[in-house]
Amino acid sequence: MSVVERHLDVMSHFPPRELRSLLTPALRAATAGHDPWAAARALHGRAARGLGDVAALPALDALTYMTDDVLVKVDRTSMLNSLETRAPLLDHHVLEWVARLPFEMKLRGDVTKWALRECVRPLLPASILARGKQGFGVPLERWFHGAFGELAREVLLDRTTRARGWLSPATVEGLLAGGDLRDEVRAKRTFTLVCLELWARTYLDRPRAELSAPTDGPYPLHPAVAATARD
Repeated sequence: MSVVERHLDVMSHFPPRELRSLLTPALRAATAGHDPWAAARALHGRAARGLGDVAALPALDALTYMTDDVLVKVDRTSMLNSLETRAPLLDHHVLEWVARLPFEMKLRGDVTKWALRECVRPLLPASILARGKQGFGVPLERWFHGAFGELAREVLLDRTTRARGWLSPATVEGLLAGGDLRDEVRAKRTFTLVCLELWARTYLDRPRAELSAPTDGPYPLHPAVAATARD
């Protein structure tokens, strides 16, 4: 497996090799020949020509994961609580300067963000400098054993989801049952499928006229969602 494929494998909740068992035969046939990693491989390949395979991974993240996921979600949730989380490091002058640094100043041995750690070494205690990265993760594992698990079963096992014909009922039932999956993996995969189905109900199942009208959402807040929010 190449460097970029190992990276994408880690970043994917459902790597392509596992999609076959998740999708129904009809959807497998409809998506036959489609490579969900093709666009990412192409972006990485262009960056790698000048940087090398490993050094091109941050460039790939900047164009995909950061733009479409982390920055959007963290910005919304942090500003909701009047927190500035990334603004200084996202100044375009800083970003352009860091992009030109030799890669060994970013990853030195097994030490990540080496240059940043050295810059703040006089300002922070050693315990902070040696600590691993701590993101703003959603506590999906805890939620899954409570209200979110209830919501997931209601959404993913009902007639509407089955009739849509996208997901294999047996695979979904196995995911909800747990099997050999770690709780973290199980919760993330379940959350992904719940979001997919709720998106479909919001944007595919409603009349087009409703989509252009102001709304607080297609459905009242489910009791399980309200309980999760309170937690």
